[in-house]
Amino acid sequence: MPDRAAALGTRGMTEGNVTGPVVQPGYGMLVALVALVALAVSVAVLAGLRVGPGIAVAAVRAAVQLAAVSAVIVAVARSVWLTVLFVLVMFGAATWTSARR
Repeated sequence: MPDRAAALGTRGMTEGNVTGPVVQPGYGMLVALVALVALAVSVAVLAGLRVGPGIAVAAVRAAVQLAAVSAVIVAVARSVWLTVLFVLVMFGAATWTSARR
């Protein structure tokens, strides 16, 4: 059934279980995301909202933050000790946050 999966855009999935990446990042996705940000900026400028540059800056910041978070997750997932350290840091942050409330 590979033809049906390709047609539905579900490549990498079998029987409802994800066995690989469902979304394949590439230049096509980059072009689509840049076009969507350009559309958002254009609509904001045409509407006179004065937030066009802010939208572009927010999009770039979001991309950088997602890249950084994904790099941390990959590093943590590859090491048992980093996983334990990450869980302890998150537990400490949650404890600290709830103690301040």
